[in-house]
Amino acid sequence: QIQDFLKAGSVDLNTALVLVSAIYFKGIWKTPFKEEHTREVSFNVSEQESRPVQMMCQNSTFRVAEVAADKMKILEIPFTREELSMLVLLPDDVSGLEQLEKKISFEKLTEWTSPSVMERKRVKVYLPRMKIEGKYNLTSVLMGLGMTDLFSPSANLSGISSAESLKMSEAIHGAYMEVNEEGTEMADSPGMIGDTIEPPEFGDFKADHPFLFFIKHNPTKMIFFFGRYRSP
Repeated sequence: QIQDFLKAGSVDLNTALVLVSAIYFKGIWKTPFKEEHTREVSFNVSEQESRPVQMMCQNSTFRVAEVAADKMKILEIPFTREELSMLVLLPDDVSGLEQLEKKISFEKLTEWTSPSVMERKRVKVYLPRMKIEGKYNLTSVLMGLGMTDLFSPSANLSGISSAESLKMSEAIHGAYMEVNEEGTEMADSPGMIGDTIEPPEFGDFKADHPFLFFIKHNPTKMIFFFGRYRSP
């Protein structure tokens, strides 16, 4: 899925060594969205502009929260086997993404998504189909973190090559993520015999304006992906 990773001309006779990192993610929902429920609707890029998007929809039970103090809603949708989940942080306001980004930290995310804040509720979810791809030159980032020798003639890479004066020319990272309706189970729950307790209703979670998303590994709480969706 990640094609043309290195642009034509980016490697020449002066290139010694390039560090390439690529990650691809396409999750399979535990409870899939049905394609026949997907509709083209307007996505509010800003308060003045909207663009068409293919909006998926399902009515099911998920962990959700409404964080009034920070003017946002949070939704967690599990992938198959529930080892991974997608967290969607949706500002209340169309223009609220920038303020949310200023507030967020790992500690804040842990607080917002704790069991004391998020509850299992019946919710109607509207989530856009997404294909997100990004490529980043990490050379300046790594040097800013102190890895300067790696990119200088004083680099010691004797552990991987006997060539003298070998140094890293560039470090490039690419990521590709796709979100669609696919899942592993039917969205409709089978009938059950006996007394059941229906979860409380949350209402609609409609991601029709810019939001943040995370892919979280639940056993370790590590964040595999972190991004923003601003426009179709």
